[in-house]
Amino acid sequence: VKETYFDGISLTGCSIVSDGWTDINGTPLLNFVVTTPKGAAFLSAVDSSGQAKTGLYIQGHLQDAIDEIGREDVVAVITDAASNNRMAGQMLSTQPQYSHITWLPCSAHQVDLFLESVGKMDVVGETIANCRTIATFVSNHQLVHALYKSKNSHAICKYGDTRFATNYLMMLQQLKCKEGMQTMVISAEWDTAISGIRDKDKAKLVRYLLKCDDHWDDVQRLT
Repeated sequence: VKETYFDGISLTGCSIVSDGWTDINGTPLLNFVVTTPKGAAFLSAVDSSGQAKTGLYIQGHLQDAIDEIGREDVVAVITDAASNNRMAGQMLSTQPQYSHITWLPCSAHQVDLFLESVGKMDVVGETIANCRTIATFVSNHQLVHALYKSKNSHAICKYGDTRFATNYLMMLQQLKCKEGMQTMVISAEWDTAISGIRDKDKAKLVRYLLKCDDHWDDVQRLT
């Protein structure tokens, strides 16, 4: 890695970014990516099946990744702020050979946690829930989705269950599509689009929300 993509790494140093995820086969993986001023590159992935992801376990694999690059060239390790990762970073810094390496919590994860906390406020949580209802209803019904696309130039933006910030992107996108979505629910095609849908109450709710000025005022305030 050093000889190819990271030419000059001994002058600039690098950071190692680690995150856990699960692949399409359900295998839990611990990923390691190396970042420098020139860019980022995948370093390795560890199959953590059957392992408790304790601070000690993560620390050991962080040390392996650091040693693979060269500890003298690593200036920081970056993970999310979960307690096990925080412990791994603290334990790493107590080792004399790694004491120069700083552990940093991922800024994107910190922002996501902040937005999640904001989302627990009543008015915020209710507005997000309403926008989720709209996004899910439009996306999950073929005729409604087709009608939506005929009235809007922007795709419907769905939310991610594990990335709370996507709720705000969803609301911003809906705000951009406000006029088109309102046109959708007052058009003659709307009744045809929802004719085969069993949950008529949900269709009525979506129509009500899209026509409701108070709902759009709440969305506007949050975006």
